Amino acid sequence: MLIAHVASGRVVYVSTVPTEAEIPVGWHEVPDGIAVEPGWWLIDGAWLAPDPRRAAILSGASVVLISTADANAPGRPANVVLLEDGSPVEIGWWRVGETWLTPDPRRAAIVVDGIVTQIVGLDASDPDRPDGAVLLEAGSSVAPGWHYAAGTFAAPVIGPAAIVTDGVVTNLIRVDVDAPPALDGLVLVPDGVTVAIGYGWDGTVFSPLVVALADLKTAKLAALDAACAAAIVGTDEDGAYTSDALGALHRYPNRPTDQTNMLGSVLSSFLGGGAGWETPFWCREVSSGIWAFRPHTIAQIQAAGLAGKDHVALCQLHLADLVAAVEAAPDAAAVAAISW
Repeated sequence: MLIAHVASGRVVYVSTVPTEAEIPVGWHEVPDGIAVEPGWWLIDGAWLAPDPRRAAILSGASVVLISTADANAPGRPANVVLLEDGSPVEIGWWRVGETWLTPDPRRAAIVVDGIVTQIVGLDASDPDRPDGAVLLEAGSSVAPGWHYAAGTFAAPVIGPAAIVTDGVVTNLIRVDVDAPPALDGLVLVPDGVTVAIGYGWDGTVFSPLVVALADLKTAKLAALDAACAAAIVGTDEDGAYTSDALGALHRYPNRPTDQTNMLGSVLSSFLGGGAGWETPFWCREVSSGIWAFRPHTIAQIQAAGLAGKDHVALCQLHLADLVAAVEAAPDAAAVAAISW
């Protein structure tokens, strides 16, 4: 008779023994007429031949692998789903309930509190789409910052807003008027209302602040004084004044340290100057733009120093003229028109 050794329901070995032989433990008699082979199954007393089938391996609802599984094998994992003959299911498909869905790559908007925060790509067939994901139609122009409500997207309305500090407008910006940012002192500017930095805000209305003429003049004088000081010292890149003491035009620096160095050099030329006396001084050749310590004779350093003194005096005279103009200005417009 034919006997089969079965382990975990599967036939491992097949053998023939005399009819009167005792059947060993783990072996089972095979009924006549059943051609059992290794790989068959013994399930609840029934002998079942292998039934290899295409199967989809799922991770969540997504098909991550197409493999082969024995349809008669017991204990098949829940994520292994047998496919019908001819099924087109492939990796990347989805299983929702008993339905197979093909991949459907789409653009989607991620909406948080009614505002589109980002545009992403995802699979429309994925049943586990991110929270707030809304699928977009092909060609949709929806972008971050748009609004979403009741199934409809709308572009943001951008308008002016003022930043108000202690009742005074300190900055002007443009914001989404339907979802303005949470900024301290932000006040939306109504359509048709003119607002400028320096305007007042009383909690209801924007209006120009009335500044006393004397205060305007004080501020203007301070600005002119600073401009004069800046003109006297010049810049590190260009220097402050020009002299032809060396023959060709050169630019000389005039910061406080430079003024001290020039004064010392000129004084030295008077006190200790003699035949062949020279002193190096830092200056920039106008034609080449090169800064360097260049030797100066007695006459040259004195001419350069005199040019520096004239430069300072011209700046101070210009400041004096402007100060007089400010003091004589009859109104705010006249004050505002004066500049260095």
